[in-house]
Amino acid sequence: MSVREGARDQQASLWRQRHVDVDHNTAWKKSGGDWWKGRSGFKDYDGHHHHHHRFIPDIGYVDESTDCRFDTIEVGVLAPPCATAYGLTDWSSYGLPRPPAGCKWVWLDGSIALVQESDGYVIQILRNVF
Repeated sequence: MSVREGARDQQASLWRQRHVDVDHNTAWKKSGGDWWKGRSGFKDYDGHHHHHHRFIPDIGYVDESTDCRFDTIEVGVLAPPCATAYGLTDWSSYGLPRPPAGCKWVWLDGSIALVQESDGYVIQILRNVF
C-alpha cells in the first residue's frame, strides 16, 4: 500500500466515524418502503428490479453490463467506472450530507455509494435504498 493509499484509507475511515448514522435522516428511513413514490426521478420505476436492467433515478432502466457487477462492490475497494457513472446530484433532497471535496454520491442498483471521483474508491455504501 502506498503512502497516498494509506492516507486515503485513513481519511475515509474518519469520514465514516464522523457520519456513523449517515442515513438516519434520509428519505427512505423517514418514509418507509415506498418513499420513492411520487418523486420525479422515479416516474418510470415500477418497484421492481428487472433481469439485465438496472433502474437509475432521473435516467430510467439501463442495460446491465456483463462486466460490471454492482453486488461485488464493497467499502474500501475501487469501484469500476461503470459503477460510478450515475452521480446523485440532488443528494440533499434525499437527506444525505454533502460529500467531501473530491467525492460524490452515486447510484448503485438500489443502493447509494460515496466514492472518490478520481479513482472510484468506495468510502460508504447505503444498501437497499429502493
